[in-house]
Amino acid sequence: MAFAKRLGKVAVLARVCDGFIGNRMFEEYSRQAFFMLDEGARPEQIDGALKRWGMAMGPLAVIDLPAATSPGPSASVARWSSPTVLTPEFLT
Repeated sequence: MAFAKRLGKVAVLARVCDGFIGNRMFEEYSRQAFFMLDEGARPEQIDGALKRWGMAMGPLAVIDLPAATSPGPSASVARWSSPTVLTPEFLT
C-alpha cells in the first residue's frame, strides 16, 4: 500500500479471485448502465454522468469502442434502438 501511495496511485487489496480488478469493476458499472437503459435513460446521459464523476469514458462508450472499427451501427445503438430489449450476454 505504501508503494502505491509513493507512486501517487490508489492500491486495491484483493483476495485470490478470477479476473482483473478493473474488469470486475467495469462489469458492475456496465450492469448498472444497462439497468438504467432499461429504465429509460439515454446512453449519452449515462456516459455523461460518469464522465462528470471523473471516469475517462462511460461504460457504454467503452463497449462501443470495438464497433468504431467495424462496419454497421454501434453496439449500444443497435441494441437499444429496436423496440425489443435484448439482455447483454454477460448478464445472462
